[in-house]
Amino acid sequence: MRQSVRRMGKVAVAFAVGCVLVAANAAMADATLSPEVKAILEKSVTAQGGADAIKKVESRIVKAKIEVVGAGLSLDVTSYQKAPGLMAVYVVSAQAGDQTKGTDGVHAWMIDAAGGPRLLDGAEKSEMIREANIQSDLNPEKEYAKVELGGNDTVDGKAVVKLNCVSPDGKKSTLFYDKESGLMVRRDSTESTQMGDMQVSATMSDYRDAGGVKMPFASTVKFGPGTLQITTEKVDTNVEVPADKLAVPAEIAKLIEAEKAAPPAPTMAPPAPAMPSMPAMPAVPAVPAAPAMPK
Repeated sequence: MRQSVRRMGKVAVAFAVGCVLVAANAAMADATLSPEVKAILEKSVTAQGGADAIKKVESRIVKAKIEVVGAGLSLDVTSYQKAPGLMAVYVVSAQAGDQTKGTDGVHAWMIDAAGGPRLLDGAEKSEMIREANIQSDLNPEKEYAKVELGGNDTVDGKAVVKLNCVSPDGKKSTLFYDKESGLMVRRDSTESTQMGDMQVSATMSDYRDAGGVKMPFASTVKFGPGTLQITTEKVDTNVEVPADKLAVPAEIAKLIEAEKAAPPAPTMAPPAPAMPSMPAMPAVPAVPAAPAMPK
């Protein structure tokens, strides 16, 4: 039972960062945006408070609570962000154990009681670095390789328009924007975790002003093993973020140094040159038949 709770806790933490910050950092790497797509994204920026308000956000501290529905598991989450790309997320849970995720803009990491410290790589690393961009909405063309209109739909009875997005590492996601308010109300995506890729659907609601920028204070996240209810309790904007909260943890610094000191992976030896082909042996002349013996 304890192991099952820890596994559920790991899954919850894997989504905690993106779900708490998803609408605040709902960004678009070098995608070519059509006029229709640009209009949807610009309306979303305006609905959040406008480009000038977003530009003023240099730091943010968010406190939230995550409940794993039906599992009796709760997590207290505090995320620290500082422009341009520093972030650390601390998760406290008596049932699942404490966990930490973070990035310094170059490296990304995770520390948990069961698995210890590890450096993230591949899609996990890319997603963490993207999520840390506190002003990503101002550069929507920098976060996705492809963004296209996905048609109309409804979310909780509200008319929405969809955008189909593809990240630089090939992960697909669909963003749902309320036609009336312009705010993003749902995000379906494939998220990378230590346990493999998972399909996730996050629905956002209860938007409130937080330092001049609207953020969702309630989210429901559905994923493989279950459902998360996320409640944002407090958002502090443009406050001094304690340096120790964003510092690279000592155990992660050791892994980074070890990675730097490791010899480069051996390259494959070039294929050996082909052996020259042997010249064909000359045909052996046929032995002439012996003359017939005279009678």
